[in-house]
Amino acid sequence: MIEFKLGQFYHNKSAKYLIPILNSFSNTFKIIYKKVRPSLICSAIGDVCYEYAKGKDSYGFLYFVYDINGSYADNKYVDAVKSRQNLLRYLDYVRTMHFYIDDYAYEVGRYHCVVLKIPDAFISSYDMFLESKYSLMYTDAQLKQLFIKNTSKTEISHVYGVLTKHPDYRKTFETKLNEYFGTTIEVDDDRELDLPLDLNKEILNKWMKKHS
Repeated sequence: MIEFKLGQFYHNKSAKYLIPILNSFSNTFKIIYKKVRPSLICSAIGDVCYEYAKGKDSYGFLYFVYDINGSYADNKYVDAVKSRQNLLRYLDYVRTMHFYIDDYAYEVGRYHCVVLKIPDAFISSYDMFLESKYSLMYTDAQLKQLFIKNTSKTEISHVYGVLTKHPDYRKTFETKLNEYFGTTIEVDDDRELDLPLDLNKEILNKWMKKHS
């Protein structure tokens, strides 16, 4: 289940493997988005409450939850006034864009959610993500377009290693897998180099479906 903690970004697979799609958006978007990025606390591929209220599913949508007061450090918000202003400017801009779907108060006075549509060029990437086929999400040209590259000089970085199923990342995944499950298996097959998608960690309010 997705839970927010003050001052912490929620690291899920949507954040690692889908947020890079924003790099395909216009330079204007990226400049404005950069100012609200410190306020982002979670990304997701759905919200059960929103879907129920609107009577539609979330296929092809990305949800971005922002702390309206911005980044939090040393037991205080860094600059709540400026963060709120930046978020309002972002909303004014993004509401005019063709990829905008909706925005709503996720928790009144605290969080705000923005829903954007994944570009058609990356719907197949989204489909592969839903199937946990991470290495099939992007072509080489798309990886370059989205600036997904190895960010470490000493080893293969996680996102790049998973999305390319890089052979040099296999041992790292094997180590993480064994630490997580307390096992001693050897990864010698052609599996993806990350665990399958857990929708409880990718969909807001997913727990509600268990009680509906």
